[in-house]
Amino acid sequence: MKKDPDGIRYLWFLKPEYSETARIMTMKGKNIFAGKIKLTGTALLIAAMASPSFAADINLTVTTPSRAAQSIADVPASVEVIMPEQIQAAPGDTLDQKLQNLVPGIITSRSAGIYSQSGTVSMRGYSGAQDTGARVLVMLDGMPLNSSATGGVIWNDLIFQDIERIEVVKGAGSSIYGANAMAGVINIITKSKKGYEVSASYGTYNTYRVGAKAGFDLTDSLFLELSANTLQSDGYITTEESARRNNGVYKKADVDMKQGGVKAIYKTGDNSRLGLTYNYSERYNGEEFQKNGFSRPDYRQNDTHMAQAKWEGRTEQGSGWEIGGNFKNVHYEKIQTNKDALAKVERQDYGMNANLTSEFDGMTLTMGVDANNGAVFGKDLTYTTGAHYGDDDGKRYNIAPYIQAQKKFMENRLGILAGLRYDYAGFYDGYSRNTNGGGIPQEYKDGKNLEDKNWEELSPKVAVNYKYSDSISQYAGWSHGFNGPALENMVLAMWRGGRMQLPNEDLKPETSDTVETGFTVNPAEGLFIEPNAYYTKTKDYIYTKYFTDGVTNFRQYQNIGEAQIYGFEIPVRYQTGNLSLSASYAQSHSKVLEGEEEGTSLNGKTLADAPHHIWAAGISYMFPHQTQLSVNWTHKGQSWVDVNNTTYIRGYSTTAVALTSQISRTVQISISADNVFNERFLDSETTLAPGRTITGSVKVNF
Repeated sequence: MKKDPDGIRYLWFLKPEYSETARIMTMKGKNIFAGKIKLTGTALLIAAMASPSFAADINLTVTTPSRAAQSIADVPASVEVIMPEQIQAAPGDTLDQKLQNLVPGIITSRSAGIYSQSGTVSMRGYSGAQDTGARVLVMLDGMPLNSSATGGVIWNDLIFQDIERIEVVKGAGSSIYGANAMAGVINIITKSKKGYEVSASYGTYNTYRVGAKAGFDLTDSLFLELSANTLQSDGYITTEESARRNNGVYKKADVDMKQGGVKAIYKTGDNSRLGLTYNYSERYNGEEFQKNGFSRPDYRQNDTHMAQAKWEGRTEQGSGWEIGGNFKNVHYEKIQTNKDALAKVERQDYGMNANLTSEFDGMTLTMGVDANNGAVFGKDLTYTTGAHYGDDDGKRYNIAPYIQAQKKFMENRLGILAGLRYDYAGFYDGYSRNTNGGGIPQEYKDGKNLEDKNWEELSPKVAVNYKYSDSISQYAGWSHGFNGPALENMVLAMWRGGRMQLPNEDLKPETSDTVETGFTVNPAEGLFIEPNAYYTKTKDYIYTKYFTDGVTNFRQYQNIGEAQIYGFEIPVRYQTGNLSLSASYAQSHSKVLEGEEEGTSLNGKTLADAPHHIWAAGISYMFPHQTQLSVNWTHKGQSWVDVNNTTYIRGYSTTAVALTSQISRTVQISISADNVFNERFLDSETTLAPGRTITGSVKVNF
């Protein structure tokens, strides 16, 4: 620590994994600002020997809320920053599960852990159902990951060992990010470092992971990083025991995944750089089905190619700029041998963005434009003969300029933010055909060209934050959000779960208006309390409608007229010395205000997969010799399976324990146990969660 004559203190937070950089905090009073410095010589040795810091309660610099670097204390919104130590210690085998256990109010729909094809993350009381698209925008280093075809994200492709931090912004972010940001934004920020790393783990159900990464300078200006990972598990039986006894049926899930990636960073100047990344993932999810001794080897497979490019920097006058592009192609296959069905789907997304941030006269101004396009091309075939009987095609585009201004007043105690975005979006080249099975309307048996659609949406936001004192501040704001319908909900005609899904080319985007307020209170050294409350009214909410026509059961995605959601969250954190404590409670209430199904009113019904109560608590302690023990407990309350509120999933609790030790400068070992008390809960209507899992791992850096 260093203190200058003006009373500003400089603190270095040194961590072994940052082999050449350290975070530096500048503190004046209780205001904290963050940056990085390059370490050499003695400082580098100190960094290697230092214990990891508990950084969850430190006011870091964040980039997600405004697409520009700013102190988290100046953001008029609810923001969480998740650090690598928290991710490692949190329960869950996948990143979305860990976020559910780390961030108050986040829920994920993932019934079988790593054996699920993917998961859907939601927050602020919105439904987490996997099949209604996603209302949370997820980004990787600032680039969107959400699929235009499904609305969701393939969380299985994300490796949490490479993460520097995760920034979570709650509430509608459509004023600067547009569609999919109706409930919030999650930005996963990765790290790059020189050196070599090898990791391996082994655990329950004969599950093992192996990973390797190498980072090195090819020239003074060019850095290159290569990575590879594999995951394999024999899996477990996902059918509840009572169902196995009653009908002699059980299902077993397993997984086999391989990943590889390359990242290149080229310094184009003293204050600019060009980054290029490419990642490939091949994932096989087995779904063995057995009944009375008969076995059927069903499966799902995703092959993902994802590339990103970003050129960013700052001018000599201090303005920041960024130009980026992204491309993703997912080849998906699903086979069901008992139904003689094979589905093959190509899901594509590509886009670009450009933005500029500058400061003048005490105002920070951000402006830019986003443009993207998505497509789905699906074919259904018979497994035995390859006969082609179904097509599901569609495309979607979006072009959106945006601007946001933020200014401080009253000696920086009052901050005001105003933002506006205009989205011009559309659906085109839609086609749907399915000739397999009775009850399908003739227009889809013949093949139907779906009507093109265009949508326009203005998404404004106004927010303020005020610092009452060095220990108390408040924010309040109003924002408008929207979310476009997923392509597959508009074009898909196929049998799903014993029902025929019908396309709905007339689906409209969801829109919302949210008012919210929140406080940051620091009543004592190391103690932070950050309560917030919100009220949202949503129009044209998309849900799954179930109905029967004659002898055929159907499902179709439709719009509800209006729904409301309100709730609050109370996160509490305390840190003293090597001890870190956390607890949180989130409560939300949702209700349909205007809607009906088959002539029956849905008014007063609760939205599906939206639990009222979520509890969490955790304790972490750093022992001597860089050994950290963490214990986490979470409880997810009861939720309804459908908007008719006919079937519910009971609440459940899980406890996890993790012990990590840096036994030398280069070697780290850990052991973790998730769901310690082996609660075999249902996290979907029919799929049993894995139960207790124990994993041991080792990581070597050199």
